[in-house]
Amino acid sequence: ADLDRAARAASPQSRGALSAAAKGFSKDAVPFDAYLDEEGRLRKVRHRFSFASEGPEAKEVTVVSTLLLYGFGVPVTVTLPDDDDIYTGEIRQG
Repeated sequence: ADLDRAARAASPQSRGALSAAAKGFSKDAVPFDAYLDEEGRLRKVRHRFSFASEGPEAKEVTVVSTLLLYGFGVPVTVTLPDDDDIYTGEIRQG
């Protein structure tokens, strides 16, 4: 996925966060694998994010994030965390 392109196409509410994320990663694209089930539904997505570490021996760090999707059609209850429980961090501009 091209982060700059995604940021330009995003809603105004998401555009700033995506633009900041694009500047924090060491690569312009986020490689991903998408897995579909027999009905064509997205079941798993694996992203690989890369960024530069800090320190005298700075290296590229890769983080792999996997999202599993299941229970389609099952009612759910979602409770958002309190604002004090959310930490968005800071993105170092490279």
